[in-house]
This record gives sequence, C-alpha cells and structure tokens, in this order.
Amino acid sequence: IMAIIYNYTVKNDTMHDELMEKYEQEIENKRILQEKDEVLSYLAYYDRLTQMPNRHLFMEHLEESISNKKSGAVVSINLDDFRRINSDFGMSAGDQLIKTYAEKIERITGKNDFCARISGDEFAIILDEKNDNQDIANFTMRIQNIFFEPVKIDDKSIGVSSSIGVAL
Repeated sequence: IMAIIYNYTVKNDTMHDELMEKYEQEIENKRILQEKDEVLSYLAYYDRLTQMPNRHLFMEHLEESISNKKSGAVVSINLDDFRRINSDFGMSAGDQLIKTYAEKIERITGKNDFCARISGDEFAIILDEKNDNQDIANFTMRIQNIFFEPVKIDDKSIGVSSSIGVAL
C-alpha cells in the first residue's frame, strides 16, 4: 500500500509540475501574441520611420472632421525631387532627412492640428477650424521656411525644396 501511495504522490506531483509548466507557457504565448497585436495595430496607423500618423489615420481623421462639419484647412507638403536625394546621398540620408523635416513640421504644428506622413516624401496637416485665411498663410510661410535651411547629415548640408498646397 505504501508503494501505491508513494507512486500516486510522485505521479500527482509530476502531473502538477507538467500542468504548471504548460500553464506558464500558455501565459507567455498569450503575452507574445498580445504584444504582436499591439505592434501590428500601431503599424496600421503610424509611420515606422517618423512615428507620425500615416495616410490611413490621416484619412480617418479627415473624414471625422468633415462628418462633424468642421471648417478648416488641409495643407499638403511634397518634397521636390526627393528621389535625387536618395540616389545622390543614399537611402539612409534620405530617411534622416525625412525624419528631420517630420520633427520640424510637428514642432510648428499646433496642439489642435493633425499632421501625418502620407507617403514617402509627402506630409499633410489638418489645421484647426479656428484658423482664418491670414493664419493659414502665416502657417504655410513657416512651413516653407523650414525648407530654406539645409539639413546636416554626415558632414554634408542637404537641402530640398517643397511644394505646398492648401485646401479650405
């Protein structure tokens, strides 16, 4: 009888340890899946390079503004001849240039405005409805001014011009 009780106890302990190990593995698997889901969700709405909202989130925000009948302006910024930067200085220099201009654009964008990188060399901003035509003109001049100053990358000054459009 003692042998039977001993075998049962050992087997019970072994099963308990195996179940605990499987339980802990399932918890870890669930954590990994949740982490991957969060990353995929982030990538669906944000640009990897600049961490700015992407085209998808921009369009959702624009549709929401329109459906709420808010007035305002959309500013589109396109870096001119950006392919030349990538071919002359390399893709990493082009990426650094995009990141630098993204930071500059975000710095001058207001708290209630919404800016996004909507394609490789294009940004867009939804300006707050309180902006009047003079505010919009001043804002676009401030945006234009950030492109007058070249960006230092690897001991090189790289400049790029931009085209800016506004829709009310």
